[in-house]
Amino acid sequence: MTARGRAAAAQHLAYIERDGVNQDGSKGDLYGPEGFDRERFVGELPGEKRQFRFIVSPEDAAELDLRAFTRALMTQMEADLGRRLVWGAVEHWNTDNPHAHIVVRGLDASGDDLTIDPRYMGSGLRWRAQEIVTNELGLRPEGALERQWEEEVGRDRFTSIDRQLVPLLDPEGRLSLERAARLTVALPVVMGRLETLEKLQLARRDDANQWVLSPEWTVALQAMGERNDVIKRLHREVGRGGRYRLVDAGQAVPSFKGIVRRKGLHDEHTGEMFAIVETVGGVAEYIRLPQGTAVREGAIVRVSSEAERWVRSSDRALQELADRNHGVYDPGAQLAALQQRHRLPGQPTPAELVAGNERRLTRLARYRLVERLKDGRWRIPPTLVQDLEAREKTHPRRKLRVQEIAPSLRVQVGREESTWLDRQELPPAAAAGTRVRFREELRAALMERGRVLRARAAAPALEDASLERERLVVGRDVAAAHKVRLAVEQPERLSGRVVACEERAGRYYVAILDRDRSLVVVPVPRPVTNLVGRNVTAFRGNDSRFEVAVGDLSRGE
Repeated sequence: MTARGRAAAAQHLAYIERDGVNQDGSKGDLYGPEGFDRERFVGELPGEKRQFRFIVSPEDAAELDLRAFTRALMTQMEADLGRRLVWGAVEHWNTDNPHAHIVVRGLDASGDDLTIDPRYMGSGLRWRAQEIVTNELGLRPEGALERQWEEEVGRDRFTSIDRQLVPLLDPEGRLSLERAARLTVALPVVMGRLETLEKLQLARRDDANQWVLSPEWTVALQAMGERNDVIKRLHREVGRGGRYRLVDAGQAVPSFKGIVRRKGLHDEHTGEMFAIVETVGGVAEYIRLPQGTAVREGAIVRVSSEAERWVRSSDRALQELADRNHGVYDPGAQLAALQQRHRLPGQPTPAELVAGNERRLTRLARYRLVERLKDGRWRIPPTLVQDLEAREKTHPRRKLRVQEIAPSLRVQVGREESTWLDRQELPPAAAAGTRVRFREELRAALMERGRVLRARAAAPALEDASLERERLVVGRDVAAAHKVRLAVEQPERLSGRVVACEERAGRYYVAILDRDRSLVVVPVPRPVTNLVGRNVTAFRGNDSRFEVAVGDLSRGE
């Protein structure tokens, strides 16, 4: 429950309470134990370090009172843990398998820190849920179990059969048929499943009575299942005959634009969101949205990737702290020092800052760039920043960027100011017998926009005035963010340091902070995000458009 974790928790709660998940198509209803106070439940709990989120999905949920079942399960969980929990749940009936999303806060009803044994979360809670369903509905008929196992034998995802195999493997991943015969699953079913795993190259037969499973077989099956779920989402959006692509955030992605067809939760537990973006070419791109990305369904977005820096500002600060202490960073000492300082509103607490440093160092330790000492302190070499800069060349990483550049086509058609639509060319119609939805919508919107502008009979003047209004709006936003003064006039030439400035409606701007601490915003023909923080000179070219050159040309740099 860091600042990022709190944002993800709020996003997760908003998603599970969304419209259309109840049996009657209404909004999700958050409930808890008797006397549940929703506002109190969703409020901030000072000192909360973590949160537990899980899904309970009984196979025969339609035959149960799902709310009564959920409450019975949580009562049992409280008895097992020996404390009263602060929990809430939302039922979802909009899938083939009705289920309940349950959120348990990280402090119990007495305000004490809550931890839960991973074994209980991984298997104990499952058995408790099964007991409650069995008491309610009775034992499952043997034929139903057999049908389930037969369906699971050939699946390329992690199944209940696989879950039973895991505890039978020895440390080398070997499974003897003698041990497999002890399972409730029939031996022919186990053999069929092992043969499927062999086809998936996740298992091999060692001899007549023994199989060996690959070290990462469960991870591979879970990844296959996730991919299958993604493809199902794409099929629902574009149909089985449609074209689609799964965007890999770790690879270089050529920049493209499109319309957000659908947005949702990619991972119910982590809160990671996804968006399906359709391009003018008719390809549906499935994108796992970076943390904090805000895009709306129907909006126009640009998707691109950029090289991710290995070096963070916190790395330089950590190295400086260690350099002053003979190469050792002491979290306790830093916490004590920070607690003596005045904290501005909105800033992280000293505990959050130190916890963030330790998370960063734990990650760097995986690359053997730092070392954790037995007493909890960290040994940080004086070359840490240099080592990270070197890894940028030897181990390049990409960062996906998804940016909303314009509202929906419907909204743009009637806008008084200049829009993204006004700078698009009419795309050719799709070939006979084919249908590209976004292309058709774009053609229709462009033709309607033309009719709107002609009716106003003032398009050129409107364009000039709206561009200037937009430039000033951009300038006010950036000046407010950096607490500096905005210079309204555009000089023919200016020098200064580039500060971050977002694109608006497909146009690019550069924000320059001059020597007088005045901010000037001017339009430029191409993005300059790579120049943020550098000294530049902006000047009007022969076509009256601004160009940007690195360095302060007034000083001869």
